[in-house]
Amino acid sequence: MSAMRRKLPQRAQVCTLAGLLLFGGIAQAETFDEKRKAMSSTMATQPEAAVLALLKAGVEEGKPTEAIAEARKWMRQNLPKDTMFLYYAGRAAELSGDARGAAALYQQYLKKADPKAETTGQAIIAGHTLLRDQLVDLSAAYAFNRSNLGRLAANPAARQFDQWFLNEAMKRKDAVAVANRLHALIKSGLSDDLRVAHYAPYFNWLFQSSNVLAERPGTIASSDELVAACKRLSKVMTFDQETALRLDWAVSVRHYNLTQAGGPSNQGKKRKKKNQPEAEPATPAAQIAVPIAEAKALLSKYPRYAKWVQDGWAGGGNSRYYRGDVKTYWVHETDAKLAPIVAAIPKLNPTQLAELMQTWQWNYYGVREVRLMDIKAVRDYVLANPKQMNSRVGAVLLVKQWESLTFEELQKLAPNLAQNSSIEASVIRAAVAAGKDKNLDKAMAALTGPEAWRLPQHHDARNAHVLGRLSRYCGGKPSPQASQQWAALAGGISTVDAKPEAPAAQRLAAFRKLWNDYKSPQPKIPSVRERLLKVLAFTPEAIPELLKDNSVDAQNIARNAVATGLMGQEPEWKEIEATNKVNVSSYAPGILYLAQRHAGGSLSEFKRRQPKKFLPHPLELVFRQHVANTLKQNKLSEWQVIAWINMQCPENNAEQIKLAQALVKS
Repeated sequence: MSAMRRKLPQRAQVCTLAGLLLFGGIAQAETFDEKRKAMSSTMATQPEAAVLALLKAGVEEGKPTEAIAEARKWMRQNLPKDTMFLYYAGRAAELSGDARGAAALYQQYLKKADPKAETTGQAIIAGHTLLRDQLVDLSAAYAFNRSNLGRLAANPAARQFDQWFLNEAMKRKDAVAVANRLHALIKSGLSDDLRVAHYAPYFNWLFQSSNVLAERPGTIASSDELVAACKRLSKVMTFDQETALRLDWAVSVRHYNLTQAGGPSNQGKKRKKKNQPEAEPATPAAQIAVPIAEAKALLSKYPRYAKWVQDGWAGGGNSRYYRGDVKTYWVHETDAKLAPIVAAIPKLNPTQLAELMQTWQWNYYGVREVRLMDIKAVRDYVLANPKQMNSRVGAVLLVKQWESLTFEELQKLAPNLAQNSSIEASVIRAAVAAGKDKNLDKAMAALTGPEAWRLPQHHDARNAHVLGRLSRYCGGKPSPQASQQWAALAGGISTVDAKPEAPAAQRLAAFRKLWNDYKSPQPKIPSVRERLLKVLAFTPEAIPELLKDNSVDAQNIARNAVATGLMGQEPEWKEIEATNKVNVSSYAPGILYLAQRHAGGSLSEFKRRQPKKFLPHPLELVFRQHVANTLKQNKLSEWQVIAWINMQCPENNAEQIKLAQALVKS
C-alpha cells in the first residue's frame, strides 16, 4: 500500500482510499458468493449500484434465489432509482420460481422503461406469460397489459399481445381500454396495412358499442371517461375522417341521451355531505352544445348520415321503435337538433331523401313524443317543398290533427297527397270528398274506391282507427250500403294473390299485376301496396325487375325486401336459413353469421359440418350482374354494392374478385 501511495498523485490516493472504504473491499470480489459475503452485514445501507451488481452476478451464475433474497433486504428500506435494478430483480425472481413476484417487479420496471429497449420487450413477454400461462390468472394478465402496454405500444413485443388484450377487453366490455389501446397504437406509428389487417374489427366494435339504443339493457356503459377516450382516438384517426366524425357523434349523443334520462350522470356519484349545497345542474341547452356541433361537422361533410343523426337524437340504434322514457331526452331543443338534418337535405340523393322522408311519417318512431311533424324546422321545410309530400315515399304534413283543419285547409292539402302512399293521405282525401256538408257516405265511397289502394288489406286496429276518425269528422254513422262497401273493400280483403308454394311463373305474374297497378298514376286495386309486398316476400324472382327500375320507390321496396328476408322454393334458399336476411347498410357477410351460428365462427369447420349451407346467397349472381352493369353506366347504388358484398362465399369466386377489383379502381 505504501509503495502504491508513493507512485500515485495525492488526489488519486484520496479517491482510491475513499473507494476502498465505500465498498469495504467489495470491489475486488468477483464471484456472487464473494460479493454476497462482503455485503451481507450491511446490505440495507449498500449503494444501489453494488446491489445491482450482486443481482446481475446471481442471475449470471445461476443463483437467482439467493440474489433476489438479498435484493429484497435492500428494497425493504430503499427505492431503486435505476430502472434496470427492477428488471434484474424481476429476472432473478422469475428464475427462482416466484412468478407473481417477478410479474410485479417487471410491471414496476415497465412503468419507466425505454419503449425501444431490448429488455423492455423481454419484460413484456415474461410478465404476460407468467401471469397468463404459468399462473393462469387472466384477470392479472389483463391488468398487466392494460396498465403497461399502452405506453409501450411501439415495442414489437407488445404488439404480439394486442389481439389477445383487445379480444379480452371486448369480452369484458371494457370500451375505454379498447379506445386507449387503439389510440396508443396509432400514436406509435401503426402502419395502414397493419391497421386494416389486424385492428379493423376493434375500431368497428368500439363504434358499434355506441351505435345502439340508448337505454338498451346489456350494452356498454357510457361514461365521461369513455367519451373522453373516444374523442382522443377520433382526433388521431386522420386515415378515416368519416369514421372519426361518426364516432365523435355516436358517443356524444348516447351520453347526452342517457344523462338526460338520469343514466350515466348518476353513476358513481359520491355521497353528498351533510349541509353541502346541491351542484347546479347543466341546462339542456348547455349539455346539447357539443353533440349539435358534432352533428353539424358530420353532416357538412357526409350529408348521407342525416337519418342516422336523427335516429341518434331519438334514441339511437337501427330500430324504429324505442323503449324507455324517450321524452326525457328527445323533447329538448328539437329545432336545434333537426336544423343540421334539414340543412343536409339538398345534398341527399333521391333514395337517401326518400328514406329520411319516411321517418317523418306520423308515428314513425312508435312513441307520441317523437313526432317529426311537430317540429318547426321540419314543418317549415315541407311547407316550402310541398312536392315532397306528393310521392309514394312522401311525408304527410300535419301541423295539427287533420280533423282540426278547416275544409278549405284540407282541400288545399289534398292535391299534394294524390301520389302519397300513407294511410293518412287516403283519410284526408276521403274527408275532402265528403264536401263542406261532411257527407259520410261520399267519404266512404272515396275511401273504399279511389283511395282504397293505400289501406291495409285487413280490418285491423289501423283500419278501425281510420273509420272511427272519419265518422267522428263527419258526425254520423255510415249507411248500410257504405258499411257493406267498407266490409268488402271491393274484394281486396279476402283476396289471396299468390301462395308461397305456387310455381315461380304464377307468383311472378301476380306480383307484376300488382306492381303495374301500384305504379300507375291512379291505382285501382284495394290495398295494392300491402298485397304486392306480401307476394314479394316469397317471390325473389321479382328482385331483378325491381333492381332495373330506377324509381326511388322500387329501390326502397327491393332494399327492404332483401334486408327483411326473402323466401324461395329452390333448395339453395332453404339450405341457408329461414329468413335469408342480407345486411344492406354495413359490412356483415351472411356466411360469417352462419359460421358463427353453426361452428363458433370457423369457416372451415362450418363448411365441414354444413356443406349444403356453405354457399353464396341465392341472389348473389343477380346482384353481381346488376352491380357490374351499373358500374359500366356509372350509376352505382351504395346499398346494392353492400348487399352484394354480404352475399359472398369465400370460394369459387374468381368472377366476384374481378368485379371487386373493378369497383376499387372505379
